[in-house]
Amino acid sequence: MRPITRRMPQELSSRLAGKRDLKFVQHLMDEFSWAVSHLPTMAVETRIEQSQVRIALENNSPCGYMLTAPRLASAKHIRPIFQAAVAMDAQRRKHGLNLLAELERTARADGIAMLQCWCRQSLDANEFWKAAGFVKVALRDVGAKRQSPCILWRRPLLILPTSTIVELPTNTRNQAGRGETVARFNWARLPMLQPFSPAEVISQVKRIGMLAS
Repeated sequence: MRPITRRMPQELSSRLAGKRDLKFVQHLMDEFSWAVSHLPTMAVETRIEQSQVRIALENNSPCGYMLTAPRLASAKHIRPIFQAAVAMDAQRRKHGLNLLAELERTARADGIAMLQCWCRQSLDANEFWKAAGFVKVALRDVGAKRQSPCILWRRPLLILPTSTIVELPTNTRNQAGRGETVARFNWARLPMLQPFSPAEVISQVKRIGMLAS
């Protein structure tokens, strides 16, 4: 009889990224180029210097990252997640949830009311955000080369009224979604933002128990 081999449990942890992690982050950006944008080296370096990139570790080796910002310029109570990726051979081991847990801890300490991210509608990653307690708030048709609208996901960290959860801040970006620069507030060319129905949002928020009465 052949002996039964058991896989050793993996130790999950994370830490803030340092300069030594730049190549690793860029490597994952390349590996997941179909899902995340490849940021310029200077942009990643700046995020790392500002403590806005966190590295997931498996047995003390980097296996994923999450890139964020302290607050949205147009909504100070929201902390955005710009990118998140976990290496293929380290997926389905709760590294993403571990990164989110640390982000939630620091966000609460900083008085943040909600987390937010955008995810292309065609990606399987939407199932992760749903399982992690995020709710779909709106859909943005960016008219980009990838030919897929983006879903706006939010996760309340406090008991909030629906009006706060579904409130969409003024879009002040100067990109049309195809790399074309446009004037601010040129609404005819900015990405179209279509809110989901309030009833649908309410049902989602009730599911995670974060709706104010």
